[in-house]
Amino acid sequence: MDYSIFYTHLVEGNRPIKEEPYDVLISGYNKSDRVRTVFDRVRAHRKIWVIHREYRFGNEDFPTNGETYECGSADESQFWRGLIDALQLGDRSVNLCIDITGIVAPY
Repeated sequence: MDYSIFYTHLVEGNRPIKEEPYDVLISGYNKSDRVRTVFDRVRAHRKIWVIHREYRFGNEDFPTNGETYECGSADESQFWRGLIDALQLGDRSVNLCIDITGIVAPY
């Protein structure tokens, strides 16, 4: 296994976290600055916020930047299968980034 994928580095200022954009970014939504900052700084052709029911957000609380996918299942595997299906990626190779900072622990 290539453990270098777990290495971290400091990204200062407002620079993008990675220069070349991902195809898709998936990030768990909450109102914290640390979650929203990562979402804004990661470059991706398509950005998706995952909205967890556990946070009890109303429609007025939903973010206005990026797409949203509302978690409608309490079963984690059904949730991820539904999200992957909703992305309609087919069989093509995708450069995917999943920011787990705002994702509720069981997922």
